Amino acid sequence: MNKATTKKTAGIIFFLLTTHGFFTMFPYLGCAAVLMDVIADLAIPPAAAAFVITIITAVSGVCMFFGGTIIQWIGYVKAFCFSVALAVVGTAVTAAAPDFTVFMIGRALFAAGFGLNCSIIPALATMWFPGSAFARFNTFQLLGSSVGGALAYIVIGPLIQMTGSWRGAYWAFAGILAAYCLACFLFIQYPEGVAESLAQQKEAIKAGLIPKPEFELKRVFARRNFVLLTMANILPIICSGLFQTYMPTYLTLENGMEAARAAIITGTGVFAGMAGSVIGGLLVGKSDRRKTYLILGNILFVAAGLGAVLSKNPMFILVLFILYNVGFYLRMPAMSQYLVEEVVPYDPSIIAPAAAVTSGIPMLLGLVGSAIAAPMTVSAGYGKTLVIFQVACLSAILFSLMLTECGPRASGKAE
Repeated sequence: MNKATTKKTAGIIFFLLTTHGFFTMFPYLGCAAVLMDVIADLAIPPAAAAFVITIITAVSGVCMFFGGTIIQWIGYVKAFCFSVALAVVGTAVTAAAPDFTVFMIGRALFAAGFGLNCSIIPALATMWFPGSAFARFNTFQLLGSSVGGALAYIVIGPLIQMTGSWRGAYWAFAGILAAYCLACFLFIQYPEGVAESLAQQKEAIKAGLIPKPEFELKRVFARRNFVLLTMANILPIICSGLFQTYMPTYLTLENGMEAARAAIITGTGVFAGMAGSVIGGLLVGKSDRRKTYLILGNILFVAAGLGAVLSKNPMFILVLFILYNVGFYLRMPAMSQYLVEEVVPYDPSIIAPAAAVTSGIPMLLGLVGSAIAAPMTVSAGYGKTLVIFQVACLSAILFSLMLTECGPRASGKAE
C-alpha cells in the first residue's frame, strides 16, 4: 500500500470512526423527543415510561465491559462492525415493535451495540491515530456526538411529518445507520502490518511461547491513575445529566423564568459547550500536559455550575451554563489521552477495558444518582438539589489533583 493510498484510507477511517456518535445519536435521543407519542402508541404504563430512556444508559454501561472480550474473540475491526450492525438491528426492531416488550428489546439491542463501541472505538482509533493525533480524533468524535445529539431533537419532527409517525422516523434512522454500517464493513481495516502482528501474537499465546495476558479489568484496576480517573468522572457525569434534566424546570418553577427562555438557555448552553472539546483537544494536542487541563476543566465545571444555579440574571445564567458545559467537555480530551498514554509501552489491549471502567462505571452510577436526586427535588427543590450535587463535584477536583501526569511529561513509566 503506497503512501497516498494509506493517507486516503486513514482519512476515510477517521471520518467513519468520528461520525459513529453522530449517526447513533439519532436513534439514541430521538425517542426522548417523541416519548409521549411512543407511550400512547404502545400503551406503555406510566410507571414503566422512564425505562424507555434509562435502558440505554443501563445496557450500554454494562456492555462497555464486554468490548475487550469481543475484541479477543474476533479482533478489533470485526468487533467494531458487529457492534454497529447490532445497533442497526436494534433500531429496526424498535421501529417495527408491535408492543412494549419488543420495543424494549429493540432499545436494548441498540444500547448493546452502542455500549460495545464506546470501549472498542478508542482502542481501534489509536492504531491509526497514535499520540497527539488521538487528541484531534477525540475532539472530532465529541463534536460529532454533540451535533448528532442536537440534530436528533430537530429532525425528528420533520421526519414524522414526512412519514406520518414516530415509527417512520425510526425506520429512517435505521436506514441511515444501515448505510453507515455498510460503509464500515467496506472500509474499516487495520493499518498495514497490524493484522498480521495480532495474528502472530495470538498464535504465540496458543502455542505457549508467550504468557497469556492478565485479565484486562484486573490490569485496569491495578493502575492508580485509572482508578482516580473513574472517581473523578462519576459526579460530573451524574451532575451533567441532572442539569440537562432539571435545569429547565428549575429556571421555570423556582427562578421565575418563562418556559421558552428556560429551554433556549438550556439548549444553547449544551450546544455551545461543545467548544470545550475543541479547546481541550487543541490544548492537549499542542502541549505535553494532560492533568493540568483535566483539573482546569473540573474547576470551571464546578464553579460555573454553582453560579448558574445561584444567579438570578438570565444573561449571567446563560453565560455560566455555557461555561459549565465547556468545562465538562474540556476534561474529555485529557481523559482520553490517559487511556492511550498511561501504559508504557503502548498497549491497545488495555484501552477498551480502561474506557469501560472510566466511563462505564460513571454511566451506571448516573442511574443511581438520578434515583437519589428525584425525591430530593420534591423535598428540597430543584435548585438546592442541583447545588448539593454540584458541591459534591468538588471531589472530582480532588481526585484530579491526585493523578500523576502521563504522556510526554511522564518518564520511566512501564507496565
